[in-house]
Amino acid sequence: MMTQDNTHIVYCSRDNLVFRGRNGAPDFIYQDYRQPITALGHVAGDDYAFGDEQGIVTFFKFTAQGEFSLTKAARQMINGPIKAIDFFHEVKELQRKVVAIGDGGVNGTHANA
Repeated sequence: MMTQDNTHIVYCSRDNLVFRGRNGAPDFIYQDYRQPITALGHVAGDDYAFGDEQGIVTFFKFTAQGEFSLTKAARQMINGPIKAIDFFHEVKELQRKVVAIGDGGVNGTHANA
């Protein structure tokens, strides 16, 4: 996944988030998480989220200058690994919705918050 301003390539490696800088931007690795990360998603602007194999979604902010911060409390979204995270927006920014998708068999598993 690319960051909003295309300054970093972002991927997960077990329980780490890796931000590889492009065009001179600094690299950064978030190493404080203790569960394997299974999905990444972009909310809007500098806001992102990742999901893990326990079904928890964690929201974070990452700027083009390489500044990382967790922005909200982690939320239990589903019972099992998150395979994808998607967002949709209503008219107002505060009405953003997150959808976590897991592997629940034929019908799948999803939740929104």
